[in-house]
Amino acid sequence: MESDIKPGGPRSGRTLLVAVIAIVAVLVVAAAAAFVMGVFDAPGGNGDTEGGDDTGGDKDAIELPFDISNGDFIEYAISHSEGALEGTMRMTFLNVADDSYEVRMVQTINGQTFNLTWTADANDTVGRISDGDGPEDFGELIGAETIDTEFGPRNALHYRASEDGTVIDYYVGEESPMLYRIVTTDEGGVLTYELVDTNIEEIRNANA
Repeated sequence: MESDIKPGGPRSGRTLLVAVIAIVAVLVVAAAAAFVMGVFDAPGGNGDTEGGDDTGGDKDAIELPFDISNGDFIEYAISHSEGALEGTMRMTFLNVADDSYEVRMVQTINGQTFNLTWTADANDTVGRISDGDGPEDFGELIGAETIDTEFGPRNALHYRASEDGTVIDYYVGEESPMLYRIVTTDEGGVLTYELVDTNIEEIRNANA
């Protein structure tokens, strides 16, 4: 995973914690932002892909979750209930292959920019940030819900995870692995990442 921070600041290996702190300099809220974005894959993200014998027989080829082309993008709006954070996060997809693609993330928070690049594969929920350490899950399944999005109502699975007093709610497409919304709640307030734009028609028209 390759990253660069503008302006200069410390770098983080495992999560975005140090990077976000360097960007916003708000410790409590930044820690929540790091946990929100830090490396959660879809439940069962490692799927049934283990053991892939290269003997030809069962050719269960892993395919990308959407018809992604080079230059396609998704974009999230970032907001905080106390006004501590505001910005956008755009992920652009490059070097698209049959079962993987490169993600170039440009996150702008409070006027400062953080860039991160990694390789995603067909097991990854679109919109998650990968740390290359293997799949993790979103926590406990709360249930299926219909949520309002920029593109209209969407069927989503609501998951919840918690750590050290921080509660994170994830809303993942029920029919397709798209991360629509992340809501982090802690003593500093409520931090929200919300999908607001994409040029990928399958996402714009999902369960329409």
